[in-house]
Amino acid sequence: NDRVVISGKTMNYILEKRICMPFSRNEFGEEMTAPEMATKLVQKYCGDFMEVESAPVFGEVRKFARYEARPLSEIVGEILATADCGHLVKFNTDEKKWQFVCVTPEYTDIVLSKPDNSLENCDYARSTDHYAGCGIYNSETSYV
Repeated sequence: NDRVVISGKTMNYILEKRICMPFSRNEFGEEMTAPEMATKLVQKYCGDFMEVESAPVFGEVRKFARYEARPLSEIVGEILATADCGHLVKFNTDEKKWQFVCVTPEYTDIVLSKPDNSLENCDYARSTDHYAGCGIYNSETSYV
């Protein structure tokens, strides 16, 4: 309840192109952490064109199973969410290969808003109000 997830866009759409078939708890033969399982699945379904970085040691060890075929991006996202992890896909221009990387959470001391303040009392809300009435939004409409 005291956490905020901040994420951005990467080339994850490439994982939507592959379908992950159903698998049982015993198919991979051992218990793994969520990042280990995600990297195994990406290696299995995308290993022909994607480089997979070794998984970080993070999360509890357990067995995973999926009972329906779905896009690999959904399965990987669900598995990593069990350990509060994420992933990104990037293109390595030197190697000319896609890369899959598991990302573990980073904890910082950044305060997004002070306790007991509303948006009207916060500095960042006032500064964004300034931008709403200027620039392209404040330009006069010309009729030709």
